[in-house]
Amino acid sequence: RSYAGGLTGETSTVNRIGRLNWRVLIYPSTVIDYVRVMLLGAGVFCHFKGDAIGFVVLVTLSSVLDMSDGALARRLGHDSRFGEVFDFAIDIVTHTILWTLSGFPFAPVMIALEWGAGVSVLYLSVRQGDHWKNVLVQVPVKLMQYYFANRQRNVLATFAGVSHFGFRVGWYLGYGETWPTDIFVPGIILFEVVTAYMIWVAWRMRAAKQDAQT
Repeated sequence: RSYAGGLTGETSTVNRIGRLNWRVLIYPSTVIDYVRVMLLGAGVFCHFKGDAIGFVVLVTLSSVLDMSDGALARRLGHDSRFGEVFDFAIDIVTHTILWTLSGFPFAPVMIALEWGAGVSVLYLSVRQGDHWKNVLVQVPVKLMQYYFANRQRNVLATFAGVSHFGFRVGWYLGYGETWPTDIFVPGIILFEVVTAYMIWVAWRMRAAKQDAQT
């Protein structure tokens, strides 16, 4: 792999751990993702029942579990393309629900940006034959290298992730434009800048591929 103004390396798009088989559906990490889906669904049910606190608690639990599934998969040697895509799909749906229900005026813009990044990172993953976080840690921007270092298990990425979650919950609970929510603004700016950068990397990579074919 190489990076010259953009990712230009060619790698196989074959699943790096082999062909998908039915066992991936019952991996412990996949079961955690099933629990996340159920918690998210229960949270949405609470919202429509008028239970805002129940919604926040259940979505928070789902988000906390998100920090364990990937680590467990790697520990057990259960990394899979299915697990990567399934986990990311839950993340982007959770983001969309939180933005939609938050009441934040620019929520549609954030949703569009994050879905754009979602499509981009899956493209990066398939194109490079590696997990998208491993691809992005190779970019020649020090801030991004640190942000994606150790699969985003670092202070900078944690700060952005917590801010991203806290900002939307603050708006959802009616604390928009107040200091409890405003403290998350620097972190969410960082999160969305990184999100936009992910789209740019995928675009540069696609452009490099087209140049190589001409």
